[in-house]
Amino acid sequence: MSRPKLEERFTQPKNWLWGQFNSVRDGALRFGQLAEHEAPRAHVVYILGLSEFSEKTFELARDFNNMACNFSVFDRYGQGASPRYLDDPHKQHSDGIDADVEDLIRYCETHIPAGEPIVLLGHSAGGLFGLHAIKKRPDLFAGAIFNAPLWGFENQPVKNRENFFAHLPLPSFIKQSYIPDGRPFTPRRESKMKPDDFSSDPQRNKLDDYWRENNPELQTGSPTIGWVQQMCKGIMRIRKSGFAESIKTPVLLFTGGADNLVNNDRIRKFAKRLPNVEIHDFEDGKHELLVENDSIRKPLMEKIENFLKNKI
Repeated sequence: MSRPKLEERFTQPKNWLWGQFNSVRDGALRFGQLAEHEAPRAHVVYILGLSEFSEKTFELARDFNNMACNFSVFDRYGQGASPRYLDDPHKQHSDGIDADVEDLIRYCETHIPAGEPIVLLGHSAGGLFGLHAIKKRPDLFAGAIFNAPLWGFENQPVKNRENFFAHLPLPSFIKQSYIPDGRPFTPRRESKMKPDDFSSDPQRNKLDDYWRENNPELQTGSPTIGWVQQMCKGIMRIRKSGFAESIKTPVLLFTGGADNLVNNDRIRKFAKRLPNVEIHDFEDGKHELLVENDSIRKPLMEKIENFLKNKI
């Protein structure tokens, strides 16, 4: 079967650079970069959500370069073309978020030229790691943009029970097991959650299946119970008194009213505690707002550009 042809906006940009850097865990993480500006307005570092990979960001990288920004992304440990935790490479696992946060800081310290203001762009789980990073190293980041951040689960039975799951004693074999109904890689169009559960755009919501079916190295399955528990631990840490209140970094925050993966009520509750935040809700937006249809994505990108012009 011949591969369908991608529109040019979804293909690898001409000046895209691939590379690797050493994780604080064993192994090297793959990164991608589109840096066409010698003195950019900002260097946007995208922190991927669960199971995502750098190829999905080619259109986004072009958009930021058109805003006079340089752009970076890396495949976090356990996904994309980076090393895996377990012998089964499809299991989305975690041994704690601190190493992910350190990987992010290490990348920014070693692969962003001095003098380029760094702005984090975190999606879903990437929004949780990014929040911990600006808390830990406020000197390193000029701003942060969070899209549907995982600051609370919407999924049952975890919703509003993050504290319970964070402290639940579990043996290793349970932690390393798939969540109930979890399985190895299955194309989104054949899974319980279809492509249009993530985005309502008829072209962009095909990208996940396209890249992973044409490059098995990118294929991942469901998360493990241990992954869920580690995210719950990270969520409970941000809910502690004083965590949000101490973050002075300018934050731009987006939520989608039709998002059924993250808890928007929890996001808004946390955002009220941030001293320097701007929040926008897209009523019809789903979880992946950055690959939503243009009626949502265009005004979202305009708000990002205004944030970069006025806050960075």
